[in-house]
Amino acid sequence: MATPACVLASILRAAIVVALLVPAAAASTWTVDDSGGADFLSLAAAVAAPEVLDGDTLRVESGTYGPFVTDKALTIIGRAGGSVPHVTSESRIDGAARATLAGLQLDELILLHIPGRATLEDVDVGHFFIQSFGLFNDSFRIEDCAEVVVSNSNLHGKTGNENWYESPGVDVRDSRASLVNCTIQGGDGGDGDFGFPGQPGVLVLDGSVAVVAGCTITGGSGGLGLEFCSSPGASGIEIEHSTLWILGAGSDVIAGGHDCPSGQVEAVGGWYSQVTVSGVTLFEPALTSGLLDTGTVVFPSTVQPFLFVGGDPTPGAVRRLNVTGPEGATALVFFSLQPLFADLPKLTSGPLWLDPGAPLILLPLVLGGPHQPVTVNLPLPRQPAYAGITAWVQGFVAAGGGQFLDSNPASIVLRF
Repeated sequence: MATPACVLASILRAAIVVALLVPAAAASTWTVDDSGGADFLSLAAAVAAPEVLDGDTLRVESGTYGPFVTDKALTIIGRAGGSVPHVTSESRIDGAARATLAGLQLDELILLHIPGRATLEDVDVGHFFIQSFGLFNDSFRIEDCAEVVVSNSNLHGKTGNENWYESPGVDVRDSRASLVNCTIQGGDGGDGDFGFPGQPGVLVLDGSVAVVAGCTITGGSGGLGLEFCSSPGASGIEIEHSTLWILGAGSDVIAGGHDCPSGQVEAVGGWYSQVTVSGVTLFEPALTSGLLDTGTVVFPSTVQPFLFVGGDPTPGAVRRLNVTGPEGATALVFFSLQPLFADLPKLTSGPLWLDPGAPLILLPLVLGGPHQPVTVNLPLPRQPAYAGITAWVQGFVAAGGGQFLDSNPASIVLRF
């Protein structure tokens, strides 16, 4: 008898083939290689080329590339299994209908005014050096974006000095964003004068809705003074006038940075916000008084489900779906090729991130509790024609009364 993993893999392949038959998936794939022998030598030339259209895929070979700015709805992927392409300076995606980036290292990335879903998977954004490029100081900003899902990524804010400002690991403004299985570090304050302040790992502002699942997040520490210092560190997560779910296991730690000369900042801080915390470890001190006094902080008695997709992204390899939630509960895990963000009253632990009106693949799993994730192997197809196709996954657990606990979303971007 076929195992659930084999059955699921077969269904996934069939669903991807169906997707390739629709006009939206019949787009072109272009190659980018700074060494030559490709359609384009640079990303800037590729996104500017009139023959590169919305829905196309750019397959980027290993190398170092200058920044790009585009309003086209493109999928930009580094080839899986090789050295990660490095994109220098500040790149911007502004006004594109949607965007997908996977397998890339970017110095700075700005996502602006994206009405559809922006997907980042296996990316490294930010750096440990003192730099600043383009129109924004942030290493990674998400502003006025409808749906952004960032998975399996390293996000690092800029460390400052007397000339350049520090930055958060990720700056979310007036957007809906989900950060999944990421390592995030706020920029440390620069040295000089009395020292400069650190920045939060994650900054959530202006009515944003954010989900943080299975992440390790650290705020930046204050910088050293020339003679003495009085510079504050930053919270791991800073939130104002927004809504946040923090999901994960005990090994997922949120911690504040260190003040200079001494002391540690709270793990989560802010004002006038709603925050739900389940499973993760908030390093002491955990919460600022401002958040407790002006906002709402909830620690649910029932473990909230969360999931992520790890494993090897190379063609023919195996990705691994990991699902955690209440022990003994049955999770209904759905796969879809269509994204959607929706707030539904029957979902009590976050929004819907996949389209229930699109073809869905259902996998029931009995959960092992908060410390025992259920793992399902997902073999990947080998065909290069599937490059850039993305599948979405989200889990749901019955909570009684016709309501459901829902997990964060995760993505599977096929890279070749």
